[in-house]
Amino acid sequence: MLLHKAVEDAAAGAEISVLTTDPAALRDVPKFCRFLGFVLASQTEKDGYTEFVIRTHE
Repeated sequence: MLLHKAVEDAAAGAEISVLTTDPAALRDVPKFCRFLGFVLASQTEKDGYTEFVIRTHE
């Protein structure tokens, strides 16, 4: 829900970075992007965290 609020409030074409340690996010964030039509610009795993960069609609 916090991610949904963040993308709604973001400027058109903005990139939002999400850091998580939740293993379910590996499934949920890509599905969230596909379902709402956002671009998952990158997904990187490092130091026990996963970083997702999501690009909003332009």
